[in-house]
Amino acid sequence: MEIVFSQDYGRSFTAYSKKSAINIKDSFNQRNVATLTIDSCNLVNSKPDWQNRSNKISIQLTQIELINMANYILGYSESCSGNYHGTEKNKSFQVHDNGLSGIIINSHQAGRTISGVIPTEGRQLLITMVFGRLAFGWGVSVADAIGLLKIDFARKRAIAATKAEGYSHPQQGHH
Repeated sequence: MEIVFSQDYGRSFTAYSKKSAINIKDSFNQRNVATLTIDSCNLVNSKPDWQNRSNKISIQLTQIELINMANYILGYSESCSGNYHGTEKNKSFQVHDNGLSGIIINSHQAGRTISGVIPTEGRQLLITMVFGRLAFGWGVSVADAIGLLKIDFARKRAIAATKAEGYSHPQQGHH
């Protein structure tokens, strides 16, 4: 397994496994909001064939998916996925923590699946990319972005605990 980090066209990194390659890169959505794009492709003759559209799945994360990925990385959620991507709304992805073997990102398009593996040593690059894009998009430091996610998680946990004890939140109309 090999990881290549590049800053030639914005930050990106590529992880290679025996059958596939996955590239995570900085991007902007149609509204010019900072996000990430995940490109996955099968290897052809032991090399990625990024140019062949029938061999590649490209998914640009929405802001909510980027936040969900950050929460997943922090351990605040048990899963991370996204659906209805692309012009035909036939692309999706799921992120799975594979323990010491790293992270698996399954990309799907119209019945095809490509599994990209980010090894343990690439986990920090993914973390850097996710939190860097959130911070850039929000106009805050990376530390502030992490702090905001922690505050939001603590708020949600407090509301859930209050509901479990039989109390309702004041904004829900019960006083």
